[in-house]
Amino acid sequence: MPKLMTIIMLVMLVAFTSAESAGSSEGRPLLGFNVKGSLNTAEQVAMLREELSQRENVSELVLRIQGGTRSQRDMPNAWTDEKIEAWTAIQEEFGCTFIFVPNFNDTPESQYALFQRWKAAGAEYALIELMNEPYLPKFRLAHDDPRNIRNNRFEVTPATEHMTPQKYIEMATEFARTFSAEGLPFAASLAPEWDGRQGELYAAWNDAVIEAIVGRANVHATLHLYRRMPGQVDLDQINRLKSRIGDRRLLVTEAGVLVPDDFSYEEFVELETVFLSDIIGHLDHRDLLLSQVLYSDYRRLFEPSFHPHWEGLSPKGEAMFDLFGFPEKQR
Repeated sequence: MPKLMTIIMLVMLVAFTSAESAGSSEGRPLLGFNVKGSLNTAEQVAMLREELSQRENVSELVLRIQGGTRSQRDMPNAWTDEKIEAWTAIQEEFGCTFIFVPNFNDTPESQYALFQRWKAAGAEYALIELMNEPYLPKFRLAHDDPRNIRNNRFEVTPATEHMTPQKYIEMATEFARTFSAEGLPFAASLAPEWDGRQGELYAAWNDAVIEAIVGRANVHATLHLYRRMPGQVDLDQINRLKSRIGDRRLLVTEAGVLVPDDFSYEEFVELETVFLSDIIGHLDHRDLLLSQVLYSDYRRLFEPSFHPHWEGLSPKGEAMFDLFGFPEKQR
């Protein structure tokens, strides 16, 4: 790896592993995007490369390559050498930081072998995020529950069905043990605040996971925050969680506004910008915020920052790059 790239990655790794106390009012959190990395990789990477070449500060960009639900569906054979090399080329060119999310439906040894393939291709990771949203009701159900089958929830298998906080902690511990030789920080999944019975289950989940990670300096916490219109989100939950996890980072690896299909796209972009700006205001320079989602080719046009409909960067993407401090280069 070129010397400059090595320096950049060391700086970003320090940002995730520094033991400074939280609470600084100066500096912004690390910022970037949740990524469906295996989806139309060649087109996705081409769009991203074109945009990053026109932007400032892109070496500070964080990308959660194996992001979202796909991270728990994609097995190693979904990652061809060509796809891996496409993403590592982005990192080599622009210095972006990568987050690895292992698939808990696979074995730790198999996912570690996949991780080694990425490393062999030249990739550098700054964080291992221990599963994607394991607290969701779909994981509490049996994998062959009619509700999972009806909704094509292929990410729920016999390995991840009947999920409880205790089962998650045991699985996360096994994955962390397998990856421990890498010397990277880990992040365990916390649940957002919710109403009713589900909220009680989420609160119990957080109690157990926080108890498990407190005292482990190399394990931080993730949180996903979505505002479902017309509802609101109490962002003071960020402060409450940060006070409970002590000197560990709070990494918001997915965030966004969810609106009905008949909603005004222009109003959505404004709501999205305000919501993520408010989240940034609750985080400090050691934390992280990732926008949902970098790219998709789905019929729905609201969430992606890149989409074939826009032939690249969407209006939402333009707003996110500007909000995150990646302005266009002066011509």
